[in-house]
Amino acid sequence: MLELKNLQARYGDSLILDAINLRVQSGQGVALLGRNGAGKTTLLKSIVGGGPSVSGEVNFLGQALKGQATYLRARAGLTLVPEDRRIFTHLTVNENLLLARHACAKDQLLEVEQVYEWFPALAELKNRMGNQLSGGQQQILAVARGLMPRPKLMLLDEPTEGVAPLLVKQMAEQINRARREQGSALLLAEQNLWFSRNCTDYVYMIDTGRIVFEGDWSEVDRHPEVINRYLAL
Repeated sequence: MLELKNLQARYGDSLILDAINLRVQSGQGVALLGRNGAGKTTLLKSIVGGGPSVSGEVNFLGQALKGQATYLRARAGLTLVPEDRRIFTHLTVNENLLLARHACAKDQLLEVEQVYEWFPALAELKNRMGNQLSGGQQQILAVARGLMPRPKLMLLDEPTEGVAPLLVKQMAEQINRARREQGSALLLAEQNLWFSRNCTDYVYMIDTGRIVFEGDWSEVDRHPEVINRYLAL
């Protein structure tokens, strides 16, 4: 579904990502693990055309994305839920969800009632303004909004940061259910090992802009030194 070949990403003269090769299969859950500053966010932004200048190949559903506008990538089936959430604080929960439907083709529209079934806590808050939500509620809204366009591939950037453990557990269950019912793939940039393990099948470890390890979770378990070296503080 998604294939990155020899990807480089720069901000000005600064090289942030170098020689990145990564794949996500249809329906697969893939974790991109690494410390703060390792390059996770830049990699996700490179896929959606969200800032850095990029060289190398970014292919999605067999098509090269190079030169495509961000909104066209979204309508092709890519959704990014950014680390800073970016919900509209002056709009209600329901209005935030409905706005996301502009990011997809008309035949892909998801009914908002389906999102409320996946995330029942949002149904109770649907008329509340974005600035009246807690940080955890805002994060759940951001994830739910990302599902509204029925993405073929969802990119999640640090969704557990600053979220209470109980909400993290609920979020994992809700994301997994939504993905199963929609058939969406997931590329998850995270540091939370529990959440990553529960939402994904395959792992890439990134450090200082390079992929330093890849394998499934059983392979990660066979090499605990990888976690200690590239993720532990």
